[in-house]
Amino acid sequence: MIFFVLLIHACAASLISRHGAATGPRIHLLFMTRQSLPHQKLWKQWMQDAPPGSVTAHVLCKGECAVDSSVFKRIPTVKTEYCSDLVTGMNALLVAGLKVRGEHPNDKFVFVSDTTIPVKPFSLIFGRLASTQTSDVCIPPRHTWNSYQPPMKREVFLNVKHHQWIVLSRRHAELAVRRFRKVGPHPPGLYLKNGQRPPTLTKWTLDKGHPRSRLRGCVDEFWYMQQLYGTFTYNAGWILRLPRIHRSGSNPGTDE
Repeated sequence: MIFFVLLIHACAASLISRHGAATGPRIHLLFMTRQSLPHQKLWKQWMQDAPPGSVTAHVLCKGECAVDSSVFKRIPTVKTEYCSDLVTGMNALLVAGLKVRGEHPNDKFVFVSDTTIPVKPFSLIFGRLASTQTSDVCIPPRHTWNSYQPPMKREVFLNVKHHQWIVLSRRHAELAVRRFRKVGPHPPGLYLKNGQRPPTLTKWTLDKGHPRSRLRGCVDEFWYMQQLYGTFTYNAGWILRLPRIHRSGSNPGTDE
């Protein structure tokens, strides 16, 4: 195991030029916090094991906050609102990460909460994330997804729910930013309620005109899957398959 970790670290180091400039992939850590990063000392210590140029850390604070500027780069505050619009802040962090020079197709953009702490060594995390061009998204059970079945129709429309703390590939990060500039945090079809937005996003909401239309969760838990892969459809009673989502992530959506 020690040899394996050292081997990964050596591979990570080989991606960095002798002059300290990144020639290989980077991990872009994207932190969202209200006032501070309570574990920034742990993150700083964790990143000390990283080869120069292999990791960046951007922070979005809702209000005033103090971060170690030698490690964390704070971006300008943008208006966000819990549950109904954290997407604006998340995409502002993506923009900041995408502006870093020295792009690589294996770059990863990792959304991190303010209370998260690093447990595994940097070499192990870097070796895992930087070895592919795929995104990593955790998808909860089917009954939590956003669905809508028009009256007297067998066709069901689905927006797949995902956890907020996702890892995006460079290709998906660029696509998300382009899509956000076009549609904003509340794109048509996100709620599958004929353009109507529910009064609350934290509980089950029912549209009186369409009782089979429902939403459970927050905007940031649907936006990225819906914008990267679109709304899925299937006939009620059939087995649902998601043909455009592959474990390898080799067929991402487009912005066309």
